[in-house]
Amino acid sequence: MMLKIKPAAGKAIRDPLTMKLLASEGEEKPRNSFWIRRLAAGDVVEVGSTENTADDTDAAPKKRSKSK
Repeated sequence: MMLKIKPAAGKAIRDPLTMKLLASEGEEKPRNSFWIRRLAAGDVVEVGSTENTADDTDAAPKKRSKSK
């Protein structure tokens, strides 16, 4: 699963694998312990989900008619 994140205001965060700074417009990164800790610490902010999420009303089960 992936996260779309960007640095929090006034922060510069390096990707531990590439050693490059996280782009200010945001990047997709793996949802791993490093990025989860950065989110919890407020160093990065999530800018959107990369998953295709359906509206909750679409996911609701259909009502069944009572049979006699």
